[in-house]
Amino acid sequence: MEKAKSFVKKKILRKGRNKMKKNLIICILIVVVVISSDLIIKKKIFKDFDYTISVLNEVDEQKDNETRMNEIENLESFFESKYLLMAFYIDHVELEKIKTQIIILKAGVDEADESFLHEEIQRTIVIINHLKQKIDFKLENIL
Repeated sequence: MEKAKSFVKKKILRKGRNKMKKNLIICILIVVVVISSDLIIKKKIFKDFDYTISVLNEVDEQKDNETRMNEIENLESFFESKYLLMAFYIDHVELEKIKTQIIILKAGVDEADESFLHEEIQRTIVIINHLKQKIDFKLENIL
């Protein structure tokens, strides 16, 4: 009788250990998926931000207002197409700042004010760089 009880207890303990191992593996898989998707999305968003900055620099170098307006409109449509992905990762208020800056840039091109346009382009670049720093997770930011 004692042996039977002992055997049952060992079997129950084995099942419990197997269940714990299974749960541990599932938890590890979830953590790996979350971290890897975070890195992939962050890389994609950084790439989009770098593209936006390069377009803004091109607009700043351009002298023809029609070309500037076309590039800004292309940038606006590009940003709109990426907005949903970025909204999952970045605060909507921050994204609205960039959208507002793009609208201000369009107004600057309409007014043909070189100094105003240059200032606003630089301000937009600063906002984007600030956002990049804000979402870039580094241990230095925590400590």
